[in-house]
Amino acid sequence: MQLYLEKCNTYEYAAVEKHISTILSVRFPGISDFSGKRVFIKVNGLTKATAEQAMTTHPTLVAAAAKWFILRGAEVRIGDNPAGVHDEAWLRAVYRAAGYEEAAQKTGAELTFDREVIERSCDGECCKTFRMCNMALDRDIFINIAKLKTHEYTRYTGCVKNLYGTLPAEQRSALHAQFKEVNDFSNMLVDLYQCIAPTLSILDAVVGMEGSGPSAGEPREIGAIIASENAHDVDYVGAKLIGMRPEEVKTLENAIRRGLVTMQEDAALAEKIAQLSVKNFKMPANSANSLSNRLPKPVYRFLSRHMKKYPQFDKKKCVSCGICVKNCPQGALRLDGKPVFDQSKCICCYCCQEMCPKKAIDLKDTFVTRALTTAKRIYRKIR
Repeated sequence: MQLYLEKCNTYEYAAVEKHISTILSVRFPGISDFSGKRVFIKVNGLTKATAEQAMTTHPTLVAAAAKWFILRGAEVRIGDNPAGVHDEAWLRAVYRAAGYEEAAQKTGAELTFDREVIERSCDGECCKTFRMCNMALDRDIFINIAKLKTHEYTRYTGCVKNLYGTLPAEQRSALHAQFKEVNDFSNMLVDLYQCIAPTLSILDAVVGMEGSGPSAGEPREIGAIIASENAHDVDYVGAKLIGMRPEEVKTLENAIRRGLVTMQEDAALAEKIAQLSVKNFKMPANSANSLSNRLPKPVYRFLSRHMKKYPQFDKKKCVSCGICVKNCPQGALRLDGKPVFDQSKCICCYCCQEMCPKKAIDLKDTFVTRALTTAKRIYRKIR
């Protein structure tokens, strides 16, 4: 299947359905009967948030994909394994808030709450086995529908990073603790993608998130839908649409090194990317990870130590829900009325900031980052 990149600046169902129908018809040419086939649609259901907040895959894309398969006789399940309280009530609340419950009711799809964990072997560079939720394995067809967002840790999150939600919470915590450097963590995500091998990946880039993503940023219209059998190709184009170089995104850098980005950026595609690209897309505040390809390694290591931004808690916004404490892979947080932070244990994975439902966690500037920001401001004035 050739990479699909088309303009779409609305979530009106008729417009979205036209794109999704085209994508699926090209991916499954001439197949009109999916009777007996089990289709799993993996969404980005990060946390309890509405579609308008741009944290989660928009339900219109999910409904359109579900309807296409159901009309052709397939059994469709919609699901994710978001971080949080880790029980069915929480997952149901996430589905309801994001609009997936309504999408399932309207199309006849099912929401899955299957969190049975199964170990799966793979031939990865850094991981040889993954413990996965059965929802991701009990299927014939895997449709990966992600949301384009910035990410404070990995800088960008799209189709490849979306598959991290197929792992149970304890496995995700263990992997964060094992792969403490963003490059190693991102290479592990490439292994995970190879292990799951989705049938098709679709990126919701109609409205994405800029700034302090994947949850504390702001919605930003991009106006595109991207799709391919190869999620790395989708993310390559998605990153370029918002002004990120592929080498700034470590999943892409590792995928390119491993020969997994297969698309050819010819003149026609380059022109389309240029037409759909958005200007001045706000990048995540944590800038250290973006310097690794521009500086000698010893210099980068020194600067990254002094540029790491640590979580800062706004006690006025905090409601003491404890989600940040439960999702910290290093045990750097404990709840004593309000979260108490032990910086010595923090690995700067920003899981706490990502999962905070009240945007009560910001990233604290260091002396080096403040100095660089000031220098950049002065340079722009005198240039």
